Amino acid sequence: MVKTIRRNTIMFEGFVGSIFFEFVGALTRWSILLVVNLIRGKRIVTFKEVWGGRDDLSSNDLVLLGISNIALGTIVVVAICGIIIGMRL
Repeated sequence: MVKTIRRNTIMFEGFVGSIFFEFVGALTRWSILLVVNLIRGKRIVTFKEVWGGRDDLSSNDLVLLGISNIALGTIVVVAICGIIIGMRL
């Protein structure tokens, strides 16, 4: 019983963590695209398009988009933590 609860808790934490990292990654990607598109004078991409992908993407592309957002979010969070720890030293 205790092992089942512990396993479910770990799975829940992983799920919440992946959503957090995906959000941070999507927010970072959207911020960069916003600045680049403003400078180039192109159409502004909405956050919804970055978070959920365009309508014409296949399911494989959507999975790849989610994984790349999670990877980017992880890199950004680790970099911010590194900067904060570096400032304290």
